[in-house]
Amino acid sequence: MTFTIFKDNKQIKILSIIFVGLMIPNVIVYAEHSLLEFHESEKSLDQQMINKSTRQLSEGIFFALVAIGYVVTTIFIFIILFVKLFISFLTIKGTTILEYYHIKILCICDNK
Repeated sequence: MTFTIFKDNKQIKILSIIFVGLMIPNVIVYAEHSLLEFHESEKSLDQQMINKSTRQLSEGIFFALVAIGYVVTTIFIFIILFVKLFISFLTIKGTTILEYYHIKILCICDNK
């Protein structure tokens, strides 16, 4: 799997802000709709409409799971971005820090 490397972190920050700005309203809408369906389910249950109550309860659960899915996915995306940025910061002269120090250790061992 290959990732596009951005030239600077400014692009990633801008895209992250746009992503979060678009995800927050989605989560709010799904969470509110879920709460509305739970409330309507309780009303229907009080009026002895069992089938309607069950259907509304299942819709409430579905919308709650969609909202949770959006939140978890957003968190995972930011974890991946953070790890990718962290690894890109750990480069010296085109090699990763681990490779750099491994080469240094090999050079020290060869000199003995």
